[in-house]
Amino acid sequence: MCQAIVKIWCLNKELMQCFGTQSRKKIESMPSGEKFLLKDLIDTPPSNLGVKLYAHQKELGIEIIKKDSSNTNMFKKL
Repeated sequence: MCQAIVKIWCLNKELMQCFGTQSRKKIESMPSGEKFLLKDLIDTPPSNLGVKLYAHQKELGIEIIKKDSSNTNMFKKL
């Protein structure tokens, strides 16, 4: 049982690192002033990816500018 939990945790960690790397590369390749939603970065984002973007706005060179019609944060590349 304990080994199964560790395997699931490791898989989750690997997936989050992959999503984070993919998202960071897309943000870095955007021109300054580009507006985007989380779904523009990744087709099926994990629920906490938005939290990571929000928490690391300064490091990623982005800012939240508003919410769209579906109440999703819209970001802008600085």
